Amino acid sequence: DTDQVKAAEDALRPFTKKVECIPVFLGVLQSCENKVIRLQAGLMLKSKLGTLFAKCDVSAANQVKVTLLQLIVAEPEKSVRNALAGCVSCIAKRVLAPGKKTRSSAARGNGEWPELFALLMQLASNTDESLRALTYSLLTQLSEQVSTQLKSHVQTMCQMFISGCQDHSPIVSSEAM
Repeated sequence: DTDQVKAAEDALRPFTKKVECIPVFLGVLQSCENKVIRLQAGLMLKSKLGTLFAKCDVSAANQVKVTLLQLIVAEPEKSVRNALAGCVSCIAKRVLAPGKKTRSSAARGNGEWPELFALLMQLASNTDESLRALTYSLLTQLSEQVSTQLKSHVQTMCQMFISGCQDHSPIVSSEAM
């Protein structure tokens, strides 16, 4: 019912303008069994991270980064993983961009997020084809948000895409194309 959806969105709007909504959405993503609700939480979180992540204090920003990387690996549904990849790319845009003025030094760009790149390397060589495929979904979304900051990783990324295209799994090779 579209009236119910609109009413729910109107009720949520004031809450989603506050940084406190981030841990709530993360909690839904961690604990809700309903994949549709997890997907909606992921999409709403992605839409809010661009502005709200910069308002997080250092501890909260670091916790958001760690939690998202854990969630993206643990999530069984592809659509929710893709929404989480979008969340990661939104944060990467802030973190990897040098010198943006924010309250949080963790949210201010310092050009580094080593845990993200370590995760990409782990995913690319994972025995689970869905996690290998996630590598390329995540790289694609990252390249849309932080292409300039990825220039120093181009050679590694090219090797990853070549490996992905040559992967024995059609799911992985398709995602790498």
